[in-house]
Amino acid sequence: MCDGFGRAQGMIYDLDLKMNIRNITFTFALVLAALGCAAQMPRAVNWSASVERADTCTATFRAVLEPGWHLYALELPEGGPRPTEIDLSGSRGVTFTANPAADRPATQVDDEMFGMTLAWWDGTATFTVPFVVSEPDDACIEARISYMVCNGESCLPPRTETFSLPINQK
Repeated sequence: MCDGFGRAQGMIYDLDLKMNIRNITFTFALVLAALGCAAQMPRAVNWSASVERADTCTATFRAVLEPGWHLYALELPEGGPRPTEIDLSGSRGVTFTANPAADRPATQVDDEMFGMTLAWWDGTATFTVPFVVSEPDDACIEARISYMVCNGESCLPPRTETFSLPINQK
């Protein structure tokens, strides 16, 4: 009887070990699948930023969109998608002389997905903001660009890009 009891305990131990290994393997597979899904989410837009220092200083932010995707305008009606916002409040040593402006007007569209008239850019959109340097030793533009992109079928979650652009002295 002792022999049979010992075998039963060994079988239970083997069963527990197999279930733990199966649970660990399943959890690992879920983590890999989640990472794979996140890696496959389309980017849809690539941002770049630069500073031109001349008689008039200008910060430029450029969005290059993948074909079929659009970037929403700086101003949109309530209840729709997230507008593009360029937050420069973290900047230091500079004074902005105007608000960020796009290089061209956004296209006005009656959007079926949101059921309202919206404005957006496709292809590329370039935003500029003029500034003067007030403290040359510490001048830096800190930009946070929050935006949302959609195509004719879906939207990606809102994202925020950050840029730190030191202003080098002439």
